[in-house]
Amino acid sequence: MQLAVELADLLHLDLLGLFLEDTSLRDLASIPFSREFRSLGGGWHTIDLDQLSHDFELAARGIERKFVSAAKRLLTGYQFEVARGPMAKTFTTLSRIDDIVMIVDEEILNECAEPRQMVWFADVTVENRPMVISSYTAKEASGSFCDRGGRFGSHSSNESMAPVYYKKMAFISFFNAGVRALDIRDPYHPTEVGYFIPSITAATDKRCVKIDGKDRCKVAIQTNNVETDERGYIYIVDRANTGLHILELTGAARAVAGLP
Repeated sequence: MQLAVELADLLHLDLLGLFLEDTSLRDLASIPFSREFRSLGGGWHTIDLDQLSHDFELAARGIERKFVSAAKRLLTGYQFEVARGPMAKTFTTLSRIDDIVMIVDEEILNECAEPRQMVWFADVTVENRPMVISSYTAKEASGSFCDRGGRFGSHSSNESMAPVYYKKMAFISFFNAGVRALDIRDPYHPTEVGYFIPSITAATDKRCVKIDGKDRCKVAIQTNNVETDERGYIYIVDRANTGLHILELTGAARAVAGLP
């Protein structure tokens, strides 16, 4: 690590990353974060491997000369080489589509009496090295949800893989914060694009907490489960007996789904 820091300083380079030698590695897919490298222009592009190999070889030779020159000025002696691997295999590996999973925690206690349960996104492209890449929770202050009664936090998501929402949107039940609609097209930055909180009815049940040994109860919405269908309708059911609601998207959320 010290070598990388010293060389970066001598060569006036930004230290962006470091691959450590491991003789057990056979391709770059075995290394976490290697698949995150993208073309400088952003996104994926068709690659001429022969031309790229030629360009990389020229670059490698130039870097080798710079390293040799810089290493002569280091306080510590180092030996190194520029390693060259099979180009086609390397880029086939790096160009894989990431496998992303969404993990939804379940809130258990009423009135925020436990750590906030939320939604997590993890990259499991390398199955034995999953990495959490982002998270989402509804903002408590947006509705004073800890004071509304009942649970506040995530509970479940829609499970349908119908094309209308698949890899574009996810819907999360959030108890007294209703259902939250997320734009997940970029799983590194999930964004809330809509929500719906049902109104309390005469059938809505109360939820209680113990205060000094006595029950303190509040009537509260508890959106428990959510599902979607191939037409784009959203179905939510309430844990506190408020019933079933059938919803459809409007505004920005509808545009994310590509619905007319």
